[in-house]
Amino acid sequence: MNDNLKIIIKAMLAKNSLSDIKKQLARQKFNVNVNVSMNQLSKSLSGIEKQTSDIGKNIKKLTDNSTFEKQIKQWSMQSNQILSIIRQISDAVTSTSDSGENLESCFEDTITDLGSLLTESDELTNIFSNAISYAGRMADTIYELNNSMIHLYRITNETDTKYEEFLSSANKSAQKLGNTVTDFIDQTAQWAEQGYNLDDSNILTKASSIYSNISGVDNSTAISDISAAMEAFNIEASDSITIVDKLSKLGDEFSTSTADIGTGLNIAASDLQSAGNSIDETLALIAGSSEKIGDASDTGNTLKIFSMRIRGMKKQLMEMGEDTTNVYSQAGIRKNISFLTDNSVDIFDSSGNMKSSYKILKDVSNIYEKLSKTKQVNLLQALFGTERAGQGESIIKAFQSGKIEKAYNSSTNAADSAYGQQSKWMQTLTAKTKQFEAAFQSLSQSMMDSDMLKWFIDFGTGAINSLSSVVEKIGSLPTIMAGVGAVLGAKNHGRLKVSLNIHC
Repeated sequence: MNDNLKIIIKAMLAKNSLSDIKKQLARQKFNVNVNVSMNQLSKSLSGIEKQTSDIGKNIKKLTDNSTFEKQIKQWSMQSNQILSIIRQISDAVTSTSDSGENLESCFEDTITDLGSLLTESDELTNIFSNAISYAGRMADTIYELNNSMIHLYRITNETDTKYEEFLSSANKSAQKLGNTVTDFIDQTAQWAEQGYNLDDSNILTKASSIYSNISGVDNSTAISDISAAMEAFNIEASDSITIVDKLSKLGDEFSTSTADIGTGLNIAASDLQSAGNSIDETLALIAGSSEKIGDASDTGNTLKIFSMRIRGMKKQLMEMGEDTTNVYSQAGIRKNISFLTDNSVDIFDSSGNMKSSYKILKDVSNIYEKLSKTKQVNLLQALFGTERAGQGESIIKAFQSGKIEKAYNSSTNAADSAYGQQSKWMQTLTAKTKQFEAAFQSLSQSMMDSDMLKWFIDFGTGAINSLSSVVEKIGSLPTIMAGVGAVLGAKNHGRLKVSLNIHC
């Protein structure tokens, strides 16, 4: 903004006299007695009038509240009065532009009336200003939602009707779950990127949203943890919430957090499933042992290595940089473990199939204390490797203490646990804040095609264009504004009670 114009505005707000304004402008080598071009001013006034002519009609769309409507009618009437006074100023400028008469004395009465109207309409002006501000926020929100939906369009192939149904559902689900609509759409897109259709992705997003809420992990981690379990244990999208139920239940009953158990599950799920374990056995091993080991990630890695060793996966262990001592073929491992347990543990069942890791370790825990110290050490190294023998012993002791079996029972009886924790989380400030944001996003969408929002945008654009036209003819505007500031100060109308947001 022009420095001279800044001086004038500041002077008006500070109730400076015209002489004070002149002194400040003189320092900027600005001539306050410039002639006013009627043609230029008339064009600017026409633009302002055009943009404000429909204010009363359009602003009513903000609300159906009758009291507010009465205020809007009053504000509309005052707007027309303001325009009429501006016209009077225009006529006065016409008669004085050639003679160079002093604007202060010429416009004193008219500007006084203008100041009174502006002061009286302060409250309504603030209402209108706030409405414009919210309209801007809505436009930004719609832009963000549009970008999220565009990403979803690119990775799915559905009809327009289907997308509209999804968006409507997303609005409701987001508020119900304490999530933002954009986050809900973005999570759905992430699930879709894994090959799920829109319906399944929608279901999965509800599960990952709840898991993210109750565990505190971010959305991407929530999706990764659940996805790893689904893939490993062949769990359908419709049953994905059962994974969250189990994680929630175990996190609530054991000292290891839901998030940490989820991390351990992500690490070990695939290998433990390949070693014959169910999801309940896997989670029981992780949750029950982590209290002893102290780190669910470490527990997950230890169990992963164990499952690979008893299956004779020497090459894969070498590639991971793990100890491969005493890693033989499955037949050789079976024979070695049988010897180290005094023929008490067989890693195969009566049908010739390898037992699950859960059952093998449970069998070992039952006879572990009966073994000599030498065989205990050698057995732990055979099962877990030299570097992880200590963690392996902690798992054996977790079986002996009953922790792992308790975790197994909790995991198998975890139905609806996630919704219970979700209900508690919904009472938090974080949840309430996200609900509010989701509600605002939904409101923004409902107004996206409305005449009101379009009017706000058109009005804002037109107002900016009109002001730009005035600023281009800056020679006329400062003179009039200087006169307004001086007269308002002299007539004791106080400061101009209109909030100005100036971006220079």
